[in-house]
Order: sequence, then structure tokens, then C-alpha cells
Amino acid sequence: MPLRAVDPNGFAVLGAGEVDATQVAADYLNQIAEMARRIDVTAVGRLARTVADTILARRTLLVAGNGGSASTAGHVVCDLIGTCVSAGRPARVVGLSDNAAAVTALANDIGFEDVFSTQVRLFGVPGDLLLLFSVSGESPNLLNAAREAQTCGLQVAVAVGRADASLLKYADTAVCLDTTDYGLAAYVWTRDISKAINTAHAIESGWVQINQGLGQSPGHSYGGYKESGIGREFSLEGMLDSYTQRKNVTVNLTH
Repeated sequence: MPLRAVDPNGFAVLGAGEVDATQVAADYLNQIAEMARRIDVTAVGRLARTVADTILARRTLLVAGNGGSASTAGHVVCDLIGTCVSAGRPARVVGLSDNAAAVTALANDIGFEDVFSTQVRLFGVPGDLLLLFSVSGESPNLLNAAREAQTCGLQVAVAVGRADASLLKYADTAVCLDTTDYGLAAYVWTRDISKAINTAHAIESGWVQINQGLGQSPGHSYGGYKESGIGREFSLEGMLDSYTQRKNVTVNLTH
């Protein structure tokens, strides 16, 4: 299967060659297997036990994350509710990232840094559990949520990518993958396209946008070797690009 090749500078190019999709898939699975071998299964067991105990005690489980981690949080909420329905057990599992209207209203009226902590204060009571997902473990809104949870008497469980994540300081239970390969974005604004392209080459980022912000569509590769963000879950090309392409540069020529 022909895919977009990558030139020596890390840019995807069309028609310059082919990438072996089978090898890409094999490499990807090897990376996942290696990561799985590094996971502290004892820590995973403790976190799973904490979640199960919260549900069995009929306490509320609040779950949150940003970006790709918000998708992970939503998936966890979905699976836990489905599992509890199948098992015939009552469960109160709330995704703090899932209600777009509520999240954007809070961000607009109060500030994005408090979109989760405000909900923790509204919904949480002592004995409940706040479960947070974050690659960096440094997101201000998650840190604020963890602090609020402690203030309100909730337990805090976190799953992070960095071993030195600030979020770990607030965790009663934690799992750390010790990897942060999730791709970074950057923005360049200038009327000099030549300067913009040179700058894009120099920036250590998976996706660089020139003279535009946002603009990512489903299936659009984010660049870099990553484990979060949108793109790969919407299309085969987006998924494969995410693991073969080092940099994606988008240029808006209308400015």
C-alpha cells in the first residue's frame, strides 16, 4: 500500500516513494508491546482496584482529561457504564470533559483553568474519586481539579506519561507510562513565506501552522510519533501518518 513518503528534512511529500504499510504496522505494534512491558502492573492493579471499590461503594467517579486524553476519559466512562449495566450494578460515572456546552460555558464565563475544578466542587462529595488522564501531567485545569478534589475530600487517581509530572503530587493512586511522545503543535505568523518555511524546519514540533490557527480536520496527521491527539482514529491514512511522519506543515497563502 503506497503512503506518503518523508523527505530528509521530515516533510511529507507526494510521489517521492512508498512506505511499506506492513512494516509501519509492525513497528507500531512493537512500540506498543515495548511500552506495555514497561508498565508497572502493580500500579495498574491498584488504580483499577480503587476505581472498582468506588463503584461498589456507590460513590461517584469523576473522570477528566484534555485533548486526546479527554477522548480516553470519555472512553473509560463509556466502558465502565457499559460494564456496570451488563453486571447489573448501579454506577455513577461522570465525564467532566464530555459535555461540550458545559465545558465551553465554564471556559467562557470562569476560565479554562477552572472548567474541571468547578465541576468537582459541584458534583463531588467526600469519598468520591477523581480520575485524571494526562500525558504531560502539567495541565493547569487538571492540577486545579486535583487540588479541589483534595479540598473536598475526594480521592485522586491519575494516569500520566511523565515520571516527573506535577499531577503525581496530588495522587492517592497513580500509573505512569514514562513516555511523552504525543506530538506538539506550533504557529508561525509572517508575510515572508520563505522565512516561515525556514522557521518551520527549525521548530521541534510535530505540526507547524503558518499564518493560521486551529484548522485541523479529522484524519489530518498531527505529526510525530504520538499516543494522543486527533487524527489517527478517523482514517487509516491519518493513523499511519501519525507514526511515519515527523513533521506536518500547513501554510495559509491567503494572508
